[in-house]
Parts: sequence; C-alpha cells; structure tokens
Amino acid sequence: MDVKHYMKETFHILDEVNSLLLKEFESILDYELTPKQTMVVHHVHQSTTITVNELAHLMNISASAVSQLLNKLEQENYVKREINPNNRREILITLGSKGLELYDEYDKIDQKIIDKYYSKLTEDEMIQFQSIVKKLHTIITTENK
Repeated sequence: MDVKHYMKETFHILDEVNSLLLKEFESILDYELTPKQTMVVHHVHQSTTITVNELAHLMNISASAVSQLLNKLEQENYVKREINPNNRREILITLGSKGLELYDEYDKIDQKIIDKYYSKLTEDEMIQFQSIVKKLHTIITTENK
C-alpha cells in the first residue's frame, strides 16, 4: 500500500471518529456560534487576555473585522472588552460568563471522551499517539514559517 492511499484512509477514519464524537456530544453544546466567532473565543480562551490587534494578527484579519466579531460576542457575554489601564489606547479582551461556561462544558465533554474511549488505549498507545501528533504539529508549523 502506498503512503498516499494509507494517509487518505487514515484521514477518512479520523473524520469518521470526529463525526461520531460530534454527534454524540453536540446535543450537550447548545451554543450557536459561527466558525469565526468560535475562533475568536478560542483565541481569547488560549491567551486568557488578548488585545484586539493581537487577535487580528492571529486570525489574519483587520482590527476592524475583529471589532465587528467582538460586538455580537460581547452582547451575548462570550467575551468582555476593557480598556488597558496601562495603555489607554489598547483594548483587552477576556472571556465573559458565557465564554467561561462554554469552556467548562468543553472540559466536561473532554473528560467524558477520555473516560469512555481514550481510557481503552494502553499507556504506550497514548504516548505513541501523542508523539505522532506532536511530530506532525512540528512539521506543519516549521513548513509554514
């Protein structure tokens, strides 16, 4: 079997795994966010506190486009915007109550997936899986610099 065929089969299986997990757990998550809004909330969660300009840079969009995305997210309490007390020209973004609630739900789902499925893998299999994913991440990030 050639590498291309092997990888296509692997991608298909991973897509199916993700689809099955999504079906199983999507009923738990009742948050209606667009993909871009989800990305904003994700970046804010990852950074804890982030500026509009940093967010624009991460998402490769303009600061004004970020501000438009933030308007609805702030109205619905996914994020909060505050003026940076150390630099009054800078806006700091943190998770709002609904954003915190969303990530609390994600944590619960992650734990259920680990308990129900990943716990059935051996420790060696988990270490191998993590090693492969880390290596792939390194390859991709190095190639994209």
